[in-house]
Amino acid sequence: MPCRNCPEPKTCKAHIMPAALGKDVIEASGKNLTLLAPDRTGTFQSGLFDPNILCARCDNTLGDYDGHAINIIRLLGTVDEVIDRQAGIFSLSYSKGIDHERLALFGAAVVWRASASAICRGHNGFSLGNNEEWFRQMIFREIPELPIVSIARIMGRTPQEQKMADTAMLYPVRVRPNGSHISMAKFCLNGFMFLVQTTRNKTTIWSPGCVTELGKSAGVNYLTGALMPFERLGGLEDIKKSKHMRKRFPH
Repeated sequence: MPCRNCPEPKTCKAHIMPAALGKDVIEASGKNLTLLAPDRTGTFQSGLFDPNILCARCDNTLGDYDGHAINIIRLLGTVDEVIDRQAGIFSLSYSKGIDHERLALFGAAVVWRASASAICRGHNGFSLGNNEEWFRQMIFREIPELPIVSIARIMGRTPQEQKMADTAMLYPVRVRPNGSHISMAKFCLNGFMFLVQTTRNKTTIWSPGCVTELGKSAGVNYLTGALMPFERLGGLEDIKKSKHMRKRFPH
């Protein structure tokens, strides 16, 4: 099967989420585990990948977004992060500068790869449907439009919960906020929750809170966003039930 973005017949092993961040989760957990099946030990799998969706050149194009996101996500929990629980916001600083547009494209690239991958669809059933081509055009910059992506910092009430929040990994799932006609894809990665708008509807409700607006409101060296309480995180029960979490979060 050729690359999903170009005619190149030879494809490569493309991770849905960056493998480096998956390895960070494994290292932080302190145990042998696989992110595909947390109840099974003895493997060091760094997450879902698909060898049939991208050639090496196109994978490297999206890898540019991945690389920038990795640098920013690894700032969580360091001296470069400021949490204001009273205001309900977080701020990250990065002296080399934060490319907020690339972070938005990273969120869209994860969602597109999840939809384009038959392996990932078999894992969680997520699909962009007719909008998959629109997302492909955005992330490979065939059109100037940028995706609407919001980033929230997942926060636990206790150090134990925060450890779980910082190692939570959830592949894209479809969500629709209550009372909204807007569909979104949600995924969680190493302490961040991403919400990516998947419908073409232009909305004034979500745009002000997105990474290219609120995210850069403090300047090009900062990322600002909302806090998301860990107990409100979808998929929480599945996280709690996994063996590598039971000792930390007994029922």
